[in-house]
Amino acid sequence: TPGESQLYVTNSASGDITVIDVLSKTAIETISDVAVEPWDIAFYSAADGNLYALIADSSLDDIVVLQVR
Repeated sequence: TPGESQLYVTNSASGDITVIDVLSKTAIETISDVAVEPWDIAFYSAADGNLYALIADSSLDDIVVLQVR
């Protein structure tokens, strides 16, 4: 993520995203049912201050948008 405090990892086998705290190197959250087969992730900072994760779903050939903050 911007600020480099969290790492988002796509888990294509389970369809979820694991959020890892970079400093402690521990999983702090699992976001379930994000996509059928999440493959890649990118972030977008909107002008209004919201942060979005753009997740490529290789199974559906689609992009899932998830508001992070």
